[in-house]
Amino acid sequence: MVKQIDSAEFNEKLAAKEKMVVDFYADWCGPCKEMAPKLDDLSEKNTNANFYKMNIEENMDVAKTYKVMSIPNICFFENGELKDRIIGAVDISEVEKRI
Repeated sequence: MVKQIDSAEFNEKLAAKEKMVVDFYADWCGPCKEMAPKLDDLSEKNTNANFYKMNIEENMDVAKTYKVMSIPNICFFENGELKDRIIGAVDISEVEKRI
């Protein structure tokens, strides 16, 4: 299951250098709603990374830091750094390839 986190939790996990997949979304975003169950399913199957989601309207500081201008915006972090991102609703196999 993808865990909802806030800015403080995000910064803790980033500092711990977790391998993370972070779904930046908004409640009103249709494509975000389309991706959410797919990411939940993938998170259950994939143990190579921790899956999180962040509401950009509630965590604007992190969204601004990582230049999240379009959603869904799925960011891949490794060793405390942004390594890759996918913008928009995509086939879940594309997310799986990038982990």
